[in-house]
Amino acid sequence: MLKAVLFDLGGTLVDFAGGDLDSYRASFLAVAAKHPDRYQEIVSAHTQYLLLRHKALVTLQEATFEEALNRTLYDLSRTELRILLEELHEQELKRASLCSETQEALRSLHMRGMRMGLVSNNPFPSSILRLILTHFGIREYFEVVVSSADVAVRKPNPDIFFVALDAMHIAPCDALYVGDTIEKDVAGAKAAGMKAAWINRKSQSTKAPIPDYDISSLFELVAIVK
Repeated sequence: MLKAVLFDLGGTLVDFAGGDLDSYRASFLAVAAKHPDRYQEIVSAHTQYLLLRHKALVTLQEATFEEALNRTLYDLSRTELRILLEELHEQELKRASLCSETQEALRSLHMRGMRMGLVSNNPFPSSILRLILTHFGIREYFEVVVSSADVAVRKPNPDIFFVALDAMHIAPCDALYVGDTIEKDVAGAKAAGMKAAWINRKSQSTKAPIPDYDISSLFELVAIVK
């Protein structure tokens, strides 16, 4: 019996316009401009992030903004680090919009008593992801929010899914994961023993690993969880 639905964030619930790496550079530059005394260090932190990201693609260990900032701004206090992360988050929100059916689909699942969680590959910690969810008015729907930045591994590594499932006390076979990529979302969820729904808004051809559900809209989840 399906007891929980877990979601990816970017491309599934929220649309982040533009490529990640280009937008991250723009965000770092915008934040650096607000701190002229630390400008070069913050710009260098972006370079550090790129180096970490390159390694992450091989190891599936997450590259985080926090580690990149700590590598170049050695004397940052926890408060100063949080401020910089929130400023980067504010810049990223400028390119973000809620996918058209997200709010209503989540509300429908919630009204049916479905438990929900979030599992995201993200350079921001889960505390920032909660701010994003709050900004879009959907925080209340998520019992658990897990960022790869917190658990140090990225999808498709199944361990990141286990963190969320353990927190919810849900067995993998009783959970469905919804994401927009085959390689990370579907492959990772199935490796963890979960069912997988591929949100395929562009009607792309399905490839291995084959998702349990190929859906074009989040509204289709309502019928799946009945």
